[in-house]
Amino acid sequence: MLRVNVMLGIKMVTTTIPVTNLARARQFYEGVLGFIPLDLVPRFGVVSYRLDNNTMLDIYQRSTATSGEHTVANFYVDDVLAAVDYLQTKGVIPTTFTAEDANIHFNERGIILEDGKPRVFFIKDPDENWLSFTAYDAISDLINTRS
Repeated sequence: MLRVNVMLGIKMVTTTIPVTNLARARQFYEGVLGFIPLDLVPRFGVVSYRLDNNTMLDIYQRSTATSGEHTVANFYVDDVLAAVDYLQTKGVIPTTFTAEDANIHFNERGIILEDGKPRVFFIKDPDENWLSFTAYDAISDLINTRS
């Protein structure tokens, strides 16, 4: 059975990403990723995107973005290859990196494979924030066994 901290009453988790230029970030998150803002005008300087019933992503402007040294949001997708193909039509290609402390290898398209299956790829937003896209089936078994 899935254990939830009922004392806190958590209903949803939202990722909040700082950006240095809100208009440019909106062009990326809305124009490239296809996210639809909840409000046309930012509320309290925050643009919120509802991705499903329990997932939201917020962006807000500040003078500096994140350090760019870690993934700020991970999106679980049904089809990693389809997601790569779609983003490439928008001019976005996966970003690779070298991880000295992890055994990570990218294929020629910038995708990490597991048992020959495409599992995850990374891109960066205009502020160099790392975003990852992971095959949902890579974690669904784990989620189902712990619920």
